[in-house]
Amino acid sequence: MIKRFVQEELPLVLCFTYPHFVRRLKDTSIITSIDFDLLKLLLHLFEPLEEITRAISSATNATVCLVLPFLTVILNLLELDSTKIDTMRPAMLEQMKKWFSNAFSNKYYLLGTILDPRFKQFTFAQLNLFQQNGTVRKTLQKWKAYEAMTLAEKHLNDEFIKLTTPMFSATTTNSSSLSTPLSSSSVLSQLITRQRSSTSSELTEYLAENELRQQTCPLVWWGQNKSRFPTIAKIARKYLCVPATSTPSERVFSISGIITSDRRSRLSPDCVNSAIFLNKNSQFED
Repeated sequence: MIKRFVQEELPLVLCFTYPHFVRRLKDTSIITSIDFDLLKLLLHLFEPLEEITRAISSATNATVCLVLPFLTVILNLLELDSTKIDTMRPAMLEQMKKWFSNAFSNKYYLLGTILDPRFKQFTFAQLNLFQQNGTVRKTLQKWKAYEAMTLAEKHLNDEFIKLTTPMFSATTTNSSSLSTPLSSSSVLSQLITRQRSSTSSELTEYLAENELRQQTCPLVWWGQNKSRFPTIAKIARKYLCVPATSTPSERVFSISGIITSDRRSRLSPDCVNSAIFLNKNSQFED
């Protein structure tokens, strides 16, 4: 609505100067109460928020990896700049602190971010980027955003070990049951050692690579690079599918309300579930 008002500023101003139009208004105070400069400031604040909301509510892209980067963007928007809407910004910032104070310690947000090749080094949260933005800097310090990368690497390493350790323990168990002790010079021992070194270097190599500087879906990137990082690709597939919001689930409820109606009251639960599933996933048909 605000955007529409701003777009139609000139026609509205002309109408307000036309006496015949003004006489038709029930309340003429609207003419003096509309502040187009204020509306433009609000639009400048709300447009990025709308874009962020739409992006993070997507059901066809990875979204959990966007939460932490978008939080820093929103904090920047709420930095005071001596304009008419500075009275609004502190109230919005307080709500942000209330809702997201633990965001930079959330395992799913951290893993989603470090598994996104665009944000894995957390450069968006480096405090030296906010030297001129006191509010953002203080908030990120309070949220311990500077520790986020270290904590994310720990979570990723834990997940990596979970996937790789059972392979070695199973090999050890099998070798013990066959009563064939492995010496350090045996071929099998060397093979296991080489495999262990290969899997650990996979994690090191991924973390050492620079962040991706282009707009690429992380799921597409992992599809193209799973041969280079096979173990981490499995972790990425597990965590990048986590939705950042409940919007996709709410869309399913909306779809179910359309599919089930008074005319379809005889549909069985299984039939309804199948219809909803097909409706939701038909876009992925080859």
